[in-house]
This record gives sequence, C-alpha cells and structure tokens, in this order.
Amino acid sequence: MVIQSGVTSIGAYMFQNCTNLTSVEIPSGVTFIGDYAFHGCTRLPSLVIPSTVTALGTSGSGDVFRDCRALRTIISLPATPPTLGSTTVFYNLPSDRRVYVPEASVAAYQAAATWSNFGDRIENGMANPAYISAAPEQAIEALAALKKENEELEVTIDEMQLKIDDLEDEVSDLQETIAAKDIVIAGLEKTIDELELTIEGLEEEISNLKDEVSAKDIVIAGLEETIDELELTIEGLEEEISNLKDKVSAKDIVIADLEGEIDDLNNTVSAKDIVIAGLEGEIVVLQGEISALEQLLEACDDAENITILKQQIDDLTAAAVVLNTTIAGLETTNDELRLLLVEWIELTDELLDANEALRQLLEECGADPGSLTTHTELGAANMPIQVYPNPVTYELTIMNFDWQSGDLIELYDLSGKRVYSERVSSQIGTFTIDMSAYPSGIYILRIGNRVAKIVKE
Repeated sequence: MVIQSGVTSIGAYMFQNCTNLTSVEIPSGVTFIGDYAFHGCTRLPSLVIPSTVTALGTSGSGDVFRDCRALRTIISLPATPPTLGSTTVFYNLPSDRRVYVPEASVAAYQAAATWSNFGDRIENGMANPAYISAAPEQAIEALAALKKENEELEVTIDEMQLKIDDLEDEVSDLQETIAAKDIVIAGLEKTIDELELTIEGLEEEISNLKDEVSAKDIVIAGLEETIDELELTIEGLEEEISNLKDKVSAKDIVIADLEGEIDDLNNTVSAKDIVIAGLEGEIVVLQGEISALEQLLEACDDAENITILKQQIDDLTAAAVVLNTTIAGLETTNDELRLLLVEWIELTDELLDANEALRQLLEECGADPGSLTTHTELGAANMPIQVYPNPVTYELTIMNFDWQSGDLIELYDLSGKRVYSERVSSQIGTFTIDMSAYPSGIYILRIGNRVAKIVKE
C-alpha cells in the first residue's frame, strides 16, 4: 500500500489489525504517526520511517507497531530519533528484528528512550541495501564522502612513498655508518682484550684481598663475641641497678611511712598532753571534792550511811592518788593511755554518784548541801567548753565560747590521733562539727588549753 503524497500525519487506529497488509510506503512530509496506527499488522515484514517523522504515538500512549510479529526490518531515516509515546510502540516484534539508521545517528538512537531497548540491533543503514534504496540521497552523499576519502588516501600514499624513498636514503647512510662503526668495534675489541688481561691481574689482587678480609673477619668475630659478653655483663649490671633502684624506692616508701608515723606520734603526744592536762585538773577537782565531803559528813548524825560514804571517799581518794602517780610518770603507749582515760572517766562518774548520794543524805539530816559541786558544775570546772548535744550522733554545736581570731579547734580519738582540725578566722557565736561519719566512742575536743569530753553514739 502506498500512502499518497501530501499527507502529513497518519491518524490513530488507521491500519489497526490489517492482517493482510504486507507492505506500506509512507511519503516524505509525514511528521506524526498516531496511536495504534499499525497495531496488529501481523504480516508487515518491513517499514521505512521517513526523515520528516518526529513522533510515534502520543505521550503516555502509543502501541503504534505493537504485535507486528513479522516486522524484522525497521529503516528509520530521521537524523534525530523520533519521540516514542510509550515503551510499547514496538512491543511483541520478532526477536531477530533490526533497526537501520543514519551512520552518524547510531549512538543517538542507542541512547534514546525506548529506542535503547533495541541495543546493538541498531545498525548503520549504509550496510543494508534496502536502506540505500530508501535513502538514495544519503547513499550518494556517503559515496561522495568515500570518493573524497579515497582521494585523500591516494595523496597520503604518494606522501608515504616519498617518505619511503627518504627512508631508503637514510638506510644507505646508516649502512655506511655501520661499516665505519665496525672498524671502531674492531679497535674496541682489541682494547677489551687488553682490559681482560688487566682484569685478570685485578682479580688475583682481589683474591689476595679476600684472604686478608677473611682473616679480619675472624678477628671481628672474636671482637663480637667479646662485645656479646660485655653486653651480658652490662645487662647484669643494669638488672642489679634496677634492683637497687627498686630497693631505694622501697626504702623511700618506708621513709615516707615512717615520716607519717612520726606525724601521728607527734599528734599522739599532743593528745596525750591534752589528756594529762584534763586528768590533772580532774584530780584537783576530786581532791577538793573529797575535802568538802569529809567536812559535810561531820554535820550529819546518820552514822551507818556516813561510814559507807566515808569508805567511798577513802576509795576515791586512793584511786585519785594512784591516778595522780600514774600521771606523774606518764610515758605510755596509746593503749595504756586509752585505759588511763577510761579509768579517769569511771572515777569521775563514781565521784558524781557519791556526791549525789551525799547531797540526798545531807538533805535528810537537815544539813546545807549548797557547797557540793553538781554534775554540771564539775564538768564546767574541768571542761569549760559548752557543747550540745553530748552524746552526739550527727552535728555537734560549740556555743557561748570566748572566741579569738585564729583559735584552733581540734578533735582527738582515744588513740591520740587527731581526726579533725580547723582554725577560726573571725569571732563567731557558735561553731558546728559534722560528727556523722565518725565511729562511736569517746573523743577529746580541744580549743587552746581548754578541753571537753565528747561521746559519739
């Protein structure tokens, strides 16, 4: 079938399912072929797309040549690949189909959308006689290009022939040069023979030098052995030095520990001085209290109770004498100091109990007990620092103290170790110490030359 000249587009479904259509000639001037135009033309074996065609099918649709199962040869003359409306424009064609395009457009077709599905089946049309028949102008242009290329090749051949002639002249010159060099080579060979004789003499001299080197190698081996022995000796010395350094380090640690112990002993001596001062003051109070008790007992008529109290006073007096003697010769260990302090505390408690019993007895006898020292007065006489609470669990408050700027507050345990110290920077009303982290027991609080006994629960 031949479509008449002057047609510019082929409408959609124009030849759909024309199963008897075996050939079609589309005139130049057609720019568009509509959707499904040749769909189902199962006996159409070949097709020429004119160079004027720019699109096959509308966007999103197409199937222009779908199911053309006999269509094996597609000749596309446009230099620019026509736009395809969908990916199924050439759907269900034979597997051995071929697309022939202008020689200069092969790469463009292989890269174009959907056309690229043909891959290497897109070939140069000039290799196909049917393409040449369909595009004689392109064939003539290609032939003219080949003729021009042939003429250029002939010029190139002539130029190469001239170059060959020049090369032959150059070869002749080289041959003459080679002959001259052969003469030079002969002279060099003679020189080489003379050099070989010289080399033989040098080789003999080298042999003698090698023997001398071997002898020196033996000497070097002996020296290396000596060096190895010296290195072993050095390693031993370095190890001994390392051991000595370790010993020195250990001694430094011992010295540091001893210095720490000396500091602790100094603190212990200070704590002992505090305890001794407290004990001596307590003994003075005990002795004064004993004298007061003896005077008051004479005013009471209860002979039996007086006898008992006198015995207690005698016992306390004897204990005070022993304690005083112990203090006088006090050179003792921390453990002995703790026992001494416990004895002092127990003696003070006994005195206070006896004092209270005597007060009650004197009141029963009608005597005036006003001259007796009370628990509070006894503590104030020996320990003028006022604290509360005592015993203490968490926070200890020091109050009503005549603070002086620079006063040092210190707290000692019964081993004589100072566990707390802080210097007062200015005059204050009260001062608190956090006792929550300290173990339960008895502590000595010191401010200047005054002390107080603190019980931590």
